[in-house]
Amino acid sequence: MWPMLAGIGPLLGEGDHLGEFFTLDSHSTWSYRDGVAAEFENGKRNAYPAVAGAPYRLAGIPKVAVLIDRRTGSSGEAIAIAFRGRPQTRFFGEHTEGVSTANHVIKLSDGAEIWLTIGVDADRTGKPYLDGLDPDEAVPSGDPNLSDDQDRVVQAALRWLGR
Repeated sequence: MWPMLAGIGPLLGEGDHLGEFFTLDSHSTWSYRDGVAAEFENGKRNAYPAVAGAPYRLAGIPKVAVLIDRRTGSSGEAIAIAFRGRPQTRFFGEHTEGVSTANHVIKLSDGAEIWLTIGVDADRTGKPYLDGLDPDEAVPSGDPNLSDDQDRVVQAALRWLGR
């Protein structure tokens, strides 16, 4: 999710609390600033890959339509959750997959790895998403091969954006 967060950062806006991971014994917050996505945990900042070149900056807070459906999961869900609570933002589509989790990789002696779910994602207000998130405007998804002018979710989002 970190490269995705860095890339979408200009639309999210800069901040030190864009979302969180909650585990049984700790929590960490997600941030974006100057093209860098980072995680704050136990007073320590862990920076992840940054965007190449100078970060893009937007004037003001533009409207953002977030399109979600049952295929939005994992890191895609985390990015959608980061938009929860952002002003000028509305969600369109269907309930997400429900795998908004924090994972820990355990390396085994034979070189294999186990990805163990140890926590859940929460938005910037601290609300956890144990079973995915719902859109503000429910619109059933159709054929993923539809053109934008035939896609009901895209059309609902465009109406709200005023286009």
